[in-house]
Amino acid sequence: FMNHIAGNGFFNNTAASLSCHSGEFCIRSVLRFPRVRAEESERSLASDLLLRFIRNVFVHDSAVEGENYWFHNRSVAKIDFEVAICSMISALEILGTYSDLTVARKRCAKTSGRLAGGNRRDVVKFVAKRLPCTCLKELHR
Repeated sequence: FMNHIAGNGFFNNTAASLSCHSGEFCIRSVLRFPRVRAEESERSLASDLLLRFIRNVFVHDSAVEGENYWFHNRSVAKIDFEVAICSMISALEILGTYSDLTVARKRCAKTSGRLAGGNRRDVVKFVAKRLPCTCLKELHR
């Protein structure tokens, strides 16, 4: 599954171009792998890898750019990329919770839209809630 999304350019800012359609892309990507959808261990492994990836991006970028500048930087491409990663994490969680695909699609679109319409603080908060990492909680303040 991770190789598939990497092969589709998900990790090299192609995800940034998804913006408002990231929820649907994420659902379709997960559905191509029935085992990922069916098994909790597969979903949690993929979700954990994505969470650690985005955490490392946050920590690295904030250290390089400086916390204040990084947090208030409105680079749309970077924020869209971060939103797309969070949308994939959300899709994995939602597909594990809801068996009805229509409900899962609507919930994923709602989460993606909320993250895309928000700011970097919303994205950091989304990730910080899912990781027991104090470094993100400090960035979120």
